[in-house]
Amino acid sequence: HGGGKTTLLYTLLDILAEPRRSVASIEHRLGPHLPGVSQTRVREGVGVSTLTALRAVLRQHPDVLMVADIVDEHVAALALDAANRGILVLASVEAPSAVMGIFTLLALESTPLLLCSTLRAVVATLTVQTFPEDLRDPYAFTREENALLGAQADFGRVLSILKTEQKIEPQVAWKDIIFYNPLGKAAGPHTKKTLTAVHEVLVPSLLTRELLTRKTEARELERRAQQEGMLTLTEDALYKAAQGLISAEEVLRVARERLA
Repeated sequence: HGGGKTTLLYTLLDILAEPRRSVASIEHRLGPHLPGVSQTRVREGVGVSTLTALRAVLRQHPDVLMVADIVDEHVAALALDAANRGILVLASVEAPSAVMGIFTLLALESTPLLLCSTLRAVVATLTVQTFPEDLRDPYAFTREENALLGAQADFGRVLSILKTEQKIEPQVAWKDIIFYNPLGKAAGPHTKKTLTAVHEVLVPSLLTRELLTRKTEARELERRAQQEGMLTLTEDALYKAAQGLISAEEVLRVARERLA
């Protein structure tokens, strides 16, 4: 909870909801009303499960369908079948990373070949706190913390992206980047907290699809996705922390949660 999946799904729905499209959603708790979206709430107590709601909505032949939670293998199979028939399906699963999101679907008995043919992108998201520039203190990661981060992030790649996007000067080395933690008063109960998000976006290539059909281990698939440009959640957190947008402690939280 609080990872940002619902916000991401609503944002995508809001972008996709156009008059020329039929857009529907199936949700356990209805959020804000979205104009142009037919929103259906799951009500287990009166016999409206995710599966029965999904079947009913699919009879309306939507162009875009959001399933807030893939809860079991039956829902996963029906959602994949809908995607295979040309419906743009947005869905969420509980997983610590983008690659593990794919393996969660495979664990729900999703057919690898069907998953490969329908999967367009997997996004892992996690909300993190920002903090004011005037309420922060420089912080140096310990050797143990650097080891934790280094197991999940390529510091050189993050540095290269920072330079390419002109967030830092070309001559800056990784050791020169200053990270920060909030001052004591910035973490106080009366301090206004604002949130942003870190993301991990995996867009399957021909090679990653082939690896999936071979029942490859998650680490190998993730390594390939990184070689093809995917930033991990930890790398995106470091990217934002290097610009002073989030704290070093939030980077460490992301790294630890990704291991959970």
